Amino acid sequence: MIGTEKELPELIDMFIATDGAEANLSRAIDSILHRLEGAGESPVVAGVGRAKGWAKAKLLVLLRFFPTETALQTVRQCLSDPDPVVVSWAIHALGYWQNREPLPDLLRIAEDSSNRSRQRLALSCYIDLLIRPAYDRPAAETVKLLEQAFQRTASLYDKESIINSLRTFACKEALVLAQRCSDDGEFGSSAKESAKKIKEVLQDTRCSVTASPHPKAAVKAIDGDITTRWSTGEITRTGCGPVPFFQINLGGERALKRIILDGGDSSDEYPRSFKVSASFDGVSSAPVLSITSEGNPTLLAFSKPIYARYVWISLTGDSRHFPWSIHELLVEHD
Repeated sequence: MIGTEKELPELIDMFIATDGAEANLSRAIDSILHRLEGAGESPVVAGVGRAKGWAKAKLLVLLRFFPTETALQTVRQCLSDPDPVVVSWAIHALGYWQNREPLPDLLRIAEDSSNRSRQRLALSCYIDLLIRPAYDRPAAETVKLLEQAFQRTASLYDKESIINSLRTFACKEALVLAQRCSDDGEFGSSAKESAKKIKEVLQDTRCSVTASPHPKAAVKAIDGDITTRWSTGEITRTGCGPVPFFQINLGGERALKRIILDGGDSSDEYPRSFKVSASFDGVSSAPVLSITSEGNPTLLAFSKPIYARYVWISLTGDSRHFPWSIHELLVEHD
């Protein structure tokens, strides 16, 4: 079953009428929301308000597509629903959220709930949300929260998830925690592997750049000479082969304010649309900015500091009739 945005309210009504038991309807709604990329919030919120039981529970999880205050408040209200199934799925929905805003809600349930099963579920969802790569705070702050959760949880699965995630938040504090757990019989091997990966990242303190295509020419974008450049060398088209990107290794974690891409006298060779992704370890990453450029030079300004050790700039749209060139790149950070 394939539906459209116009059919979404009707499909939700049908889903509620079956009490969430019709799998094809569930898949159709899920597929529509994936395609809409952030649209369609109102009928889902309204559906949660009308539904009961399993239908309400399953619609709650769909609100993860809409990391808005309205959607989050809808889930929060369901935490006090008289139906325990709805409450459990509301907790799951918070754990699936696209940003970290529900972390305090999950932690409060884990600490205050008189229901032990809800405490365990909330703590597990808290850990799942916390270990996802996010760059709105220094890696050390996330590691501190992970260490507290590690001490609080009795689940060996959650403990090992935390240990494995430490390499994602590569910093001295993560290394200390991984080394402290290296002799543990249950997850010592995972801790040792995390410690090894973190050491490799922390030992690389040199600033460097690479790119695709033409990685060897990437250094020309940071050589201080506006007459030299890195360039894709041809018209860039997304969806046709590898996506062109430019990667920066900052040599250490930095609080980024903005990045300037100066195209020099290659005035038409700027990226039309692109995204910026950040990473602490050079492996796990998440997008922190999507932008459409109006010209050269291109300014990438962050509304709040982004904490990262590695940054990728990758194209998300075609550059019309021109290649993409960078004559000089400037990163401003604290």
